Amino acid sequence: MRKLFLSILSIIIISSFCVATGFQNVNAANNEVSKPQSNVDSKTKQNIIKKIKKSNAYKKHANSTSIDSIKDDDIIVHLDKGKNTNVYSINYVFGKKLAKMNDNLAMIELKYNEANNEVFYNHMMYSKFVKYNNKEYINMKGILNGKPYYEFNIDQKGHYYDKNFKHTSKDEIEKDSATYFLTSFSNA
Repeated sequence: MRKLFLSILSIIIISSFCVATGFQNVNAANNEVSKPQSNVDSKTKQNIIKKIKKSNAYKKHANSTSIDSIKDDDIIVHLDKGKNTNVYSINYVFGKKLAKMNDNLAMIELKYNEANNEVFYNHMMYSKFVKYNNKEYINMKGILNGKPYYEFNIDQKGHYYDKNFKHTSKDEIEKDSATYFLTSFSNA
């Protein structure tokens, strides 16, 4: 039961941190979690996936992960229409088996700018169960454009802890991630 709860919590966290808001469906009253869905038609989804597969970012993942083994149902394409361009978020969700084969890689999110045919955002999210002081946590770790972005832990009650298991909040994690991101990339 605990593993089921932590798995559901992991899906919620993945959805809230990495999938654009507005297309996740979580019904807390019924304790149900629905997998996010693409907000584009099937033809557009396939066209975007074909374009992404030609990108250097995707090719690197294809050489180092099992991204090519992800089924179509586990690829989510979300369109954000802009004034001057469209941006597509393509989320490759690794199932339990593939994640295990790929060092606990739970998801890869690539963002594609249609105006310049470029992948400008390359996010890898890792998720695993860890134990600390006889308690079980979900450890979440993100790599953005090849650089560490965040790492935190979540307990069975949904409380957040930093990578050293110090109690924190989602807002604090987001703030620290943004600060680390800006510092990391300004020093590059």
